Amino acid sequence: MGFLTGKTAIITGGGRAVLSDGSCGSIGYGIATAYAKEGANLVITGRNVKKLEDAKEENTTRYNVVMDSVNLEEVRDRAINDLGMGYATSDQIIEYQNPVNDYVKQYESIPKSGVLGQTTDK
Repeated sequence: MGFLTGKTAIITGGGRAVLSDGSCGSIGYGIATAYAKEGANLVITGRNVKKLEDAKEENTTRYNVVMDSVNLEEVRDRAINDLGMGYATSDQIIEYQNPVNDYVKQYESIPKSGVLGQTTDK
C-alpha cells in the first residue's frame, strides 16, 4: 500500500467540514485522508462530534467501495493462469537482516553482510 502501512496516526481536528462550494474545509480531515491513502491506521480527534461522525462515515464508505471492488481470488487466478506467475520455491527464498532498515529495493542485491541463511531444500 503506502509508506505508512501498519503505522497509527493521531490526527487532531480530523472532523469533516464542508465548505459552501462542497469542498473539504478541514485541514485535519485532509491530513487524515492523505494518511489513510498511505495505509495508516487513524485516530481522529476533535471538538465537534457530528464532524467526527461524518468523517468516520465517509471513510467507512470509501473503504467498503475499495474492498467490494477487489476480488482477491480473481486476482490470484489471473496471475497464475493468465500471467504464468507462481509461488516461490524454497530455493528462491533468502532470509536476511538489513542493519540499516527492513526495506530492500527489488532492483538492489541483498547485501551479503545481511544474509542469515538460504534454504537448500528442493
